[in-house]
Amino acid sequence: MIELKEVNKYFDGLQVLGNLSFSVSRGKILCILGPSGCGKTTILRILAGLLPIDGGQVIQKEPIVSSYVFQEPRLLPWKTVKENINFVISHSSLAKDKRIDFYLQKTGLQEYANYYPHQLSGGMKQRVALVRAFVYEHQLLLMDEPFQGLDVKTRNLLLNQTHLLWKETQNTIVFVTHHVEEALLLGDEILLLSKKPAQVKRRISIGLPRKERNLQDPNFQKQYEGIVQSF
Repeated sequence: MIELKEVNKYFDGLQVLGNLSFSVSRGKILCILGPSGCGKTTILRILAGLLPIDGGQVIQKEPIVSSYVFQEPRLLPWKTVKENINFVISHSSLAKDKRIDFYLQKTGLQEYANYYPHQLSGGMKQRVALVRAFVYEHQLLLMDEPFQGLDVKTRNLLLNQTHLLWKETQNTIVFVTHHVEEALLLGDEILLLSKKPAQVKRRISIGLPRKERNLQDPNFQKQYEGIVQSF
């Protein structure tokens, strides 16, 4: 779908990405893991076309529309849940209203459609941001540590709902995280980055179906430990 080939990026003379090369496969979930400050967010901004590169190539065969989920929900405080989601749709129609209602129901938010952000918990706000990103017409969804700061139960709930929504769209997702377990439970593949200037240390394929993934399973636990030791 899109490929970074020997990409370099500098900020004020500091090299963040060093001849970074990898491809993103259409319809898959690629999780990116790496040390703090290695340039994971920078990669997302390059994939979105928001940041120019200082060397190398970004190769794509056709224009790609990206949707984004940030570390914080970034909801409009004066709009309700449904209005925040509808905000990203260029024109209203009965079909799109039904689509929003469908996603609200899928994520258990239908009872909160007319609530304002200040009336919601942090996890629910991020759930609204997730639905908004999926409702927006896109081919590539970029997720930048979207569940950071949430408790384990809420994080696992949102991971499950991300997978549930992805099954409806089958669009491509690039998911940046610091949590190895998030990458193992959600991704089709994991891209493990080095310290800056970032390069790809390993690319790991996870062949096990998501419904069979369990961090308590010895083989899965071994894969988890192997990734942790690679940091």
